[in-house]
Amino acid sequence: MKKSTPDQIKKISTLISRQHLSEMKDALVDQFTSGRTTSRKQMYINEAADLIQYLVKDDPSTKMRNKVFAVAHSMKWLYPKMHEVNRMIIDRFLERRGAVKKPISQMNEKELVLVVTQFVSMQNKAELRTFGETVLDEVLAELGIDKATGRATKSQK
Repeated sequence: MKKSTPDQIKKISTLISRQHLSEMKDALVDQFTSGRTTSRKQMYINEAADLIQYLVKDDPSTKMRNKVFAVAHSMKWLYPKMHEVNRMIIDRFLERRGAVKKPISQMNEKELVLVVTQFVSMQNKAELRTFGETVLDEVLAELGIDKATGRATKSQK
């Protein structure tokens, strides 16, 4: 079997450090190698991939990126005719109007906090606007007023 790659070793080190798990590093490697080694360099590629997947799942930065994607989905920032978030739209928005002006994949934890706050605020405003429009439509319908013209409908004349 092939040993873990330098990129995998670097990714594992970064994730362990970011999650403040340095004291547990040896135990994590031991667990994912079934007790064969405690060295990241001695891990096999598949073992390193499994450990990375495990660490990414609990990574705060990953959770915040997923929150941004979920909010973008709720605001319909989707590919046409698909139900998948269009990350290019998110990156372009961030580069022009974002709290942090760079692609989301390049942001650190502190920057992601600002972006999550911005997106949640945008979502709240959009929901409030939608609710306000719905209430307005209902009131105008009750009063028999056409929204486009502002005049009474024929049934109210």
